Amino acid sequence: MSLTKLELPLRFTQPMSVGDEMRAVVTSGSAIRGVPAVSGRARGRVRLLRSPDDDIEPGEILVARVTDTGWTPFFATAAAIVTDIGGAMSHAAIVAREFGIPAVVGTEIASRALRDGQLVEVDGASGVVTVIDG
Repeated sequence: MSLTKLELPLRFTQPMSVGDEMRAVVTSGSAIRGVPAVSGRARGRVRLLRSPDDDIEPGEILVARVTDTGWTPFFATAAAIVTDIGGAMSHAAIVAREFGIPAVVGTEIASRALRDGQLVEVDGASGVVTVIDG
């Protein structure tokens, strides 16, 4: 296995095992909670992005493990941002505030639990991402 394909856990516990993380299951009506980063609501289809080489369509909800400066152009077309890692001063939160789009960060599971194309509503004030269909 290549180390570049290894997805490390957010927190290490003892004994540590890598690679057998359970995939969370979310269905219609399920909610994922995170840190409220930018208030506002947006509804759209999930677009999971794994790298800055991926693509997103206008109005989609950008869902990623984490973002950095290479991801900034995506914020111009995304309806909202959702990340696994981050807090109020994370890249995703700061740039979403600059673009004026809702953001929920620090969900820990969104990039593994959500699927491309699911319709979700992001509530940046409460830090909740609700699955509408899918």
